[in-house]
Amino acid sequence: LGGTQDNGTNLRTDVGGTAWSFFSGGDGFQCFIHPEVPSIAFSTFQFAEVLRTKNASSSFPAVVSSGPIFAANEKKPFFSVLKADPSNPSTLYLATHRVWKSTTAGESWIPLSTNVAAGAWSEDTVRTIAVAPGVGNTIMGDKTNRIYRTYDGGALWTAITGGLPGPRRNVTSIALSPPKRNRAFGGCRDIRQGRRPLLAGDCQGLQFAGSDVLSDGAEILVRSVR
Repeated sequence: LGGTQDNGTNLRTDVGGTAWSFFSGGDGFQCFIHPEVPSIAFSTFQFAEVLRTKNASSSFPAVVSSGPIFAANEKKPFFSVLKADPSNPSTLYLATHRVWKSTTAGESWIPLSTNVAAGAWSEDTVRTIAVAPGVGNTIMGDKTNRIYRTYDGGALWTAITGGLPGPRRNVTSIALSPPKRNRAFGGCRDIRQGRRPLLAGDCQGLQFAGSDVLSDGAEILVRSVR
C-alpha cells in the first residue's frame, strides 16, 4: 500500500504480481497495514484525513472514512502523518497541531494533552511522530525547530530544542530505539541545499547532537533504526 501524493494511494496484494490497483484518491500520503489483521489497512490524504478498509485483500476493497471528527478551527498539515505503535498496532497516532490517538484501530479517536512542562505548546502542525517499541507511553513529535517528548502517553510533554538545527533545517523523521538502548534519531532536511544531516540524542536528556551530513540517506536511515 503506497501513497503517491497527486496520484492517490495504490494497493498491490500478495498475489498481485507487479500490478497495482486504485485504493483511494486525493493526495496519497502515509499508509499502514495491520500486521496482525492484514485485511485492515489505512490510507491518508491531505489535511489529516484517514481512510480504512477491512477487506484489503479484496479486488475492490471497501474504503470508509476512519479519522477523527475535527473542529472547524483544527489546524491540520497538508502532509498527513499516521503512525502505529510498533508493539500494539491497533493503537494509532495522527498529527494535526496536536497528536490524536486511537486504541481501536480507527474506530474512535481522542486528542492527547498539549500540556508542556516549563514551556508552551507550539501551534505549528506536527511533522512526524515516533513511538518507542515496547514502551508505547514514550512518544516524540516534531514541530518547526522543536521536538516534544512524553513518557506518560501524552499527559505531559517536554520541549527539546538543544542541538537541533537552525530555522532552515526541518526535522522530517524521528525513530526511537528499543528501551534498553534508550536512543532517539532524527533526519533533517536542509531546505537550502537538500542535504539531510542525521541527529542522535539520549531519550532521557534534552539535547540532540548533529552528526555527519549525508547526501540523501538520513531520512531513509532513520526509519530503519531499531
